[in-house]
Amino acid sequence: MIERILQITAEQRSAIERTAPLFFGAKVLRMLHHLHRGNLELLQHRRAGRLALHRRIAECAENGKILVVESGRDCDGVEYSGQTHLVGASVQEFDDLEREIGKWADGPFRLAVDKPSADEHIQYESTDLVLEAFEDGHPHSIVSRFA
Repeated sequence: MIERILQITAEQRSAIERTAPLFFGAKVLRMLHHLHRGNLELLQHRRAGRLALHRRIAECAENGKILVVESGRDCDGVEYSGQTHLVGASVQEFDDLEREIGKWADGPFRLAVDKPSADEHIQYESTDLVLEAFEDGHPHSIVSRFA
């Protein structure tokens, strides 16, 4: 029975060979999707982050400006927060500021977008984590919010 099913006529074989190139493209696309699925998910995640940034800038804009609040840690274990920057209300200006801060950063940093009117309520603070660790009796390690 199986032998009879597997036997195909010359006409059927010819039809299959003629349509093979049509299926080859789909096979290649499926293979490419399988290989690059992780990259696609990363791109989708990055795009979602960019859209969220764009929305946040739009809702915080006042008179064409936004307030960018910087926090981070330098290479000596000093953690800081409340450093403010007033920039134009566009993703490009935010990216330029992030690039400039990143160029001179000694450690990890984080930027948050806020309304310029919130500037008066934000205070700059810095904490020496190494000194705190020494005072707490464990000078060999520091605990930080940043990885």
